[in-house]
Amino acid sequence: MVAQQRIIPPAISPCGYLDKLEKTYNLIARQRPWQQPEGTRDVRYYLLDNFLTFWFRFVHKYRSAVEIDNMDYVRAKVQADYNTFSGFIMERYFRQQYAETGIYNIVSNYWHRDADEIDLIAVDESDKRLVIAECKRQAKRIDLNLLREKACAIVTKHRRWQVEYRALSLDDM
Repeated sequence: MVAQQRIIPPAISPCGYLDKLEKTYNLIARQRPWQQPEGTRDVRYYLLDNFLTFWFRFVHKYRSAVEIDNMDYVRAKVQADYNTFSGFIMERYFRQQYAETGIYNIVSNYWHRDADEIDLIAVDESDKRLVIAECKRQAKRIDLNLLREKACAIVTKHRRWQVEYRALSLDDM
């Protein structure tokens, strides 16, 4: 009796799909923390379009409630998570504003094992300047001393650079 050989289909790699979504359709962006090498595994993908970001976060996620016309439930979910969502969009807004000034050659953010996250880092390599910023909806919730602690490893690597810490909020828009 001949044993049957089990055929295992090859695993589908998401890399091809992610590349197409990023490069062909310009729907997502691949982001790595500032100063991490190109091959790092510590990357995040995010949607570039704010409408799609909102749609996937609230409409698609609660599509069952939308389908049964339970809009009060969806509205409550949006209201409960809106501050977090709008904070993320505000960070994106400020990074775009800094990039459009033409002063900085790198505008990014930084994270290290999801513990020390810095919302905005603007780098001017020619003048050796760093702007390190925390973005919050309310300015009173920003602690610049905590931001300095988070940025300690970055500043240590750039001792001779001019470093400016900023608190960015809705008031700065």
